[in-house]
Amino acid sequence: MAKTVFRVHVYESERGWGSDEWHRDFDTRDEAQAFWDDLEKTYGNFDQAPDFYMVPRKLEEVTI
Repeated sequence: MAKTVFRVHVYESERGWGSDEWHRDFDTRDEAQAFWDDLEKTYGNFDQAPDFYMVPRKLEEVTI
């Protein structure tokens, strides 16, 4: 049976270890947006790239 989820795509980087892209699914758009906002609040305010950070890339509605 098909289910709709709200998927946040994330880019993660750690100096010396490289980078990765992954996603996390949420049942509601509000939950996905709260996760997005938390990432931006935590990692979104820097003048230069820190040793570790995560950046939300895209929020999309997906049927799985």
